[in-house]
Amino acid sequence: FKPNYLIGHSIGGSACLYFQANYTNDSIEKMILLGAPADLEILLKNYAAILSLNHRVMQLFENFYWENFQIKVKEFSGMDLGSKLKISGLIVHDTEDTVVSIKEGKKIAKGWTNAQFIETKGLGHSMHDDELYQKIYNYLFETSNS
Repeated sequence: FKPNYLIGHSIGGSACLYFQANYTNDSIEKMILLGAPADLEILLKNYAAILSLNHRVMQLFENFYWENFQIKVKEFSGMDLGSKLKISGLIVHDTEDTVVSIKEGKKIAKGWTNAQFIETKGLGHSMHDDELYQKIYNYLFETSNS
């Protein structure tokens, strides 16, 4: 497959960011991240807090990422990954996202200089909104955004 676009929501957005920064696919022209966390350590700590997981489980997470992906949790930085990207991007995050703080999206945007940051209000983490869908469509397919 040779897709022209990558679109990822939440952890899927982080996966897109990681993939394109480390295994650049030259067919990708544009990438969109919706409510994506920037730092893996923060994501895992939030996940552990939601599920009331203890420190031992957190250590197992860290070991898993290292053994399977050679990723040190503390070194997974959306700002650093974003700085490696040359393609055009769109980062969308909601001010009322209670799952992933808007600060995370802003960190990615700070590193990814060729990305536009859109701040929404009232969509939460789901990001479901017809107006947003239209903005995404326009970004992907209107020639003025190329």
